[in-house]
Amino acid sequence: MMKASRRRYGLWFALAIQLVLSLGYLVMTPAFEAPDEGDHLRYAFHVSHTGELPIMRGTWKRLGRSQVDEATQAYHPPGYYGLLAFTMRAAGHRDTAPALRMNPGFADWENEDPGLNLHYVHGADEQSPVSPEIRLLWLLRGWSVLFGLITVFATYRLGRLAFPGNPVIADLAAVLLACVPKWSYMHGVLNNGIPASSLSTVVVLLLAVSLARRRFTPWMGVCIGVIAGMAIMSKLTALFLLPVMFTVYVLGCWRWSDVRRQTVGSAFLALTGLLLVTASFFMRNIDLYGSLMALDVHQLSFHERIRVPPEFAWEWITQHFYPNVFTSFVGHFGWWILPPLQWLVWLSAALTAVSLLGWGLRLRDGRRKEGEDSDSNSLVIVLLLGVSLIVFAVTLRYNFMMRGPHARYLFPALGPMMVLFAAGLVTVGTRLGPRMARCWKLAFWGPVGIAAYVLLFQFAPAFRPDLAPANRWHASLVSHLARDVQVNADTAGAELSLLAPLDGAVESEPPLFCWTAAEDDPEARYTVHVFSAEGRVLVATHGFFGVEISETCWQMPRRGWDLLPFDEEVYWKVRRVPDRAKGETASGVPRSEVFRITKQSGE
Repeated sequence: MMKASRRRYGLWFALAIQLVLSLGYLVMTPAFEAPDEGDHLRYAFHVSHTGELPIMRGTWKRLGRSQVDEATQAYHPPGYYGLLAFTMRAAGHRDTAPALRMNPGFADWENEDPGLNLHYVHGADEQSPVSPEIRLLWLLRGWSVLFGLITVFATYRLGRLAFPGNPVIADLAAVLLACVPKWSYMHGVLNNGIPASSLSTVVVLLLAVSLARRRFTPWMGVCIGVIAGMAIMSKLTALFLLPVMFTVYVLGCWRWSDVRRQTVGSAFLALTGLLLVTASFFMRNIDLYGSLMALDVHQLSFHERIRVPPEFAWEWITQHFYPNVFTSFVGHFGWWILPPLQWLVWLSAALTAVSLLGWGLRLRDGRRKEGEDSDSNSLVIVLLLGVSLIVFAVTLRYNFMMRGPHARYLFPALGPMMVLFAAGLVTVGTRLGPRMARCWKLAFWGPVGIAAYVLLFQFAPAFRPDLAPANRWHASLVSHLARDVQVNADTAGAELSLLAPLDGAVESEPPLFCWTAAEDDPEARYTVHVFSAEGRVLVATHGFFGVEISETCWQMPRRGWDLLPFDEEVYWKVRRVPDRAKGETASGVPRSEVFRITKQSGE
């Protein structure tokens, strides 16, 4: 066994590893090369610059809203996106949005394109020194790093509660969790599942504390309910907490009759806190979509393409779900494109077998004489096992509705899983005798070395931004989309003059926008921005549509015109697109004054 003095540093060691690895992925992952990261930021962008929640795809006509109100991830609760939006506003980036361009070489295995792992092209804004917009993305990703540290701490505490007589299990569980490659990767990018997993683990910890103490206090009930509500408001996958909380409270009422009244009171406070946090979102869903969670509306927006047909259910489970959901713990980075290292898959499988062997030994040795002390708390262990099983079952069920055999869906239970996993490994290790003490060093430093190897020698070379280069004007994030909304507020500093349509023009058809050229750059590219009086961006030709205007006139297409509201005055301006190869930023390029325009309904 490890020395007691060394065990005291197990938690700090795990937190340091979590911090270093997640920060490594934060910096080395190009913009939006994590699953749905661009869509997550678009949701936050909508909240940041409108102060409202977006609506689901395909619903704008039925709801009488504008198409710009839609967002792919709008079915998710708003908790995480509100946090990102607050951070964007606090950092002065209320109107910063993704500007993605597909990489034609993505997944091009036939030609072995060197950038085949990159879903998008990447420009000079991601080269050192990175642009202010990329620094904003890193700042937003930092929340995932913080939530990861919270989960590692909660996992350590779960290990101490489940196995109070063997602290090394908690140490090992925390270290192993921090070293899971997919875990480290997802905690360096934007994803609403990260706070949901972290807060869910904290709720499980609070339940475990109550079980270990054999009592539920009113304050504990409030904390459990509020934090569970926050987890659900981050992502609906945290709904698994409801049956877990119900079961634990029922167990408490049944087993501890002397504190039954206090337990019932704690349960009532937990339910009250949960409803206070979540009720408004679910009521909104019912009001807008006629559905509590509105997942059916989300599925319809994909025309049922994400649902597994019943006749292919078994084939999906055996050939897609099981082979991918476990191997993705150590691979499938990016948009599920970079496969795991095969030797790491086999090593993980071997360690799992060893852990199962350890649990077999624990169960055999568990047949002890009555009254003999145990190094574990059986109630807490049952809680960890129950959480692991129910999250796996929910993930399997979810995959029939929305295909996604990814390990990240198991993250809400990964802390409890790691405690059980570490307990099995430690049980086998103790059977090896004092001569195998060096195995403990390997058990702690081995995962760290493997995790670092995956980051530096597998992930980093495959996701270099320069493997999918963009042109000199491209930026993955664009800012200053709707500044100076007062008409002619910055005329004195304007370097471009607007020619048509004239200020205050009323148009019934898509107009031709014209302006003067930037004299300092005959090869300049321009972007036209149209926005509301509140600063809501409606059209951004380069940032939203990917249109590079090289002339000094631009005919607005019908799809852009349709985004403008009828009989409502909006604003438009022009600026030169920054030359990212020269290090230009959005705040330092020639721009025009601001003009008004109204789209006439014709009634």
